[in-house]
Amino acid sequence: LLRNNPHLASWVAIAVPVNQWITWPPPMGHPLYAAAGFLLPLVFKFYDSLSGFSCPPSHVLSKRRALERFPQLDSQSQKYTQVFYEGMHNDARTCLAIALTAAEHGAAVANYVEAVSIERNDPSDPERATGIIARDKLTGDTF
Repeated sequence: LLRNNPHLASWVAIAVPVNQWITWPPPMGHPLYAAAGFLLPLVFKFYDSLSGFSCPPSHVLSKRRALERFPQLDSQSQKYTQVFYEGMHNDARTCLAIALTAAEHGAAVANYVEAVSIERNDPSDPERATGIIARDKLTGDTF
């Protein structure tokens, strides 16, 4: 979505502040998580690799730079901040883009409509859905 429709999606930086090098008792009871302060940079590089490194690279920010970029962070006990990126899309614009594209290709597009039944009019495959009978929830009209 980010590559094909940049007008609908963007990268969002997510800050993970690290306040302790070792956390005990470990989060979620797993001993490996106790060393998250040391391991997060490696974990997020692995996370980057899951996308084939197509996202902006995760990186570490010093306390000072993290507070410049993310002023809402608590600065008292912060050791460093790990930053990684997630794709975010505007779901309303994406829905509208899909509806407009479908209409350009001949689809009937409507809002406040419920599917009443499924039409199966393919003589070669009687199980194949070929359309629906729909009811307009505002007017009660069926089409």
